[in-house]
Amino acid sequence: MQTASNNFTFSPIVKIESSSIQHTIVIIDDDANLTLSIKEKLYNFPEYDFVIEIANDPIEGLELLNILHTEGVIPSIIISDLSMPSMQGDDFLEESMRYFPDAKKILMSGNPNLDAVVHSVNSAHIFRMLTKPIQELEFQLTISQAIKSIELDTQVNELNLKLTHINANLEKIVEEKIYELAEKNQQLTDSIHYAELIQKSVLSSENDFSTDLPNAFTVIFPKDIVSGDFFWYHNDNDYLSYCIADSTGHGVPGAFVSLLAYGALRESFESNKLERDL
Repeated sequence: MQTASNNFTFSPIVKIESSSIQHTIVIIDDDANLTLSIKEKLYNFPEYDFVIEIANDPIEGLELLNILHTEGVIPSIIISDLSMPSMQGDDFLEESMRYFPDAKKILMSGNPNLDAVVHSVNSAHIFRMLTKPIQELEFQLTISQAIKSIELDTQVNELNLKLTHINANLEKIVEEKIYELAEKNQQLTDSIHYAELIQKSVLSSENDFSTDLPNAFTVIFPKDIVSGDFFWYHNDNDYLSYCIADSTGHGVPGAFVSLLAYGALRESFESNKLERDL
């Protein structure tokens, strides 16, 4: 076992699943030796493509985060020591939320303060707390899990965007289909109303018997605007003849049959094929 820093204990490297995505990691610690040790160990991760940014002061670290934010660089991980002269690490991580709320925050401390840890959890949503001296195996697993969590979040966000796009397209398709069906339904309804006009113009109406039978009336409630129900009335001065009929079928087919039946009835009567005393 070799010790590169009093705060970092190295042990054999464990093989970790590789990632092809480049990740930026920001390290904030007033111990320059520790930050260099962490940087060295991070570059010894052949499985990952890391860009390491270091600041040895929290104020300098906030300036670094501002620069990264301005340049559009989004850190995957922000590592901060807890006890630093100009600003506590929990306060620094809370400030970092203004720039990179989705970055995984890791807090390090040789003497963890429960209140500071709770503050970090609540305000900065820290991913992990590492106690100094940091064991290399624990460090490797923490970094690996943080990266996997970041990449999983990225995949989830991409899937959500795809689902949102798919849903938007589906909504558009549904709206188009609804409009198309409404348009076809309107065309069909207009055709049926036109058929209703034709039927009414051919069949008998109350006007045909209102003079002869002033107290008579008709009640017809078609199921589908038009129907096969109809009545026939005829006055040849000697007889008042009428007929109430129900043709086979509903809607347009029934209306079509009613016209045939009405025409056949009228033709039969006028050609004296029916008795006069119906």
